[in-house]
Amino acid sequence: MIDQFKLTFRGTHHPPVWIRIEVDQNMTFRGLHELIQAAFDWGDIMLHDFEVPNPQNTDKQVGGLDLNHLVEFAVKYMLPTKHIGPADDFDDAFDEILDEEKCKLKNFLKNPGDKAVYTYDFEEDWEVNVRLEEKHRAEKNISYPRCIKVSRGYVDFMTEQGEWTRDHPDVQSADVIETNPKAWVKTVNQSFRKISLK
Repeated sequence: MIDQFKLTFRGTHHPPVWIRIEVDQNMTFRGLHELIQAAFDWGDIMLHDFEVPNPQNTDKQVGGLDLNHLVEFAVKYMLPTKHIGPADDFDDAFDEILDEEKCKLKNFLKNPGDKAVYTYDFEEDWEVNVRLEEKHRAEKNISYPRCIKVSRGYVDFMTEQGEWTRDHPDVQSADVIETNPKAWVKTVNQSFRKISLK
């Protein structure tokens, strides 16, 4: 099955900057990270993670557990979200970070409307809403992943001197690089073809 996602940059830009992509549902979150980096033309030099719905979330009643087991149960089953990221980069910063190379999209984003938040650069908190719009069968003679539509351009965090816009307090300072949407779709798809996905 193919998942269609809308990736919307969570800034204050109006109209918003978004990109629509189609991917195989068996793709890992590592693959999705690489596609987001390519789609927004970012440099992949900062830490990142995904906050996703907890597939084990439950409203089970708990009785007879000691405090240690109760905390373990709560973290595993009762938290509404989980974090997925590059496990090696976080070391012990997060007890419950799930390895993005082992987590498949289909196990966390199962139904149209399901959402995740992709955060890139934890100092600036650049965020992209990842929303599953629909699922469909793969079309014959179509190569996936693919970009099928963009809103108007991409978000650039570089100054004219080629430096990151770190001195700005929020993403309002980031420039939207206006492009021809059809040309940008073509550029994104060329970038996707260069990525070796696992």
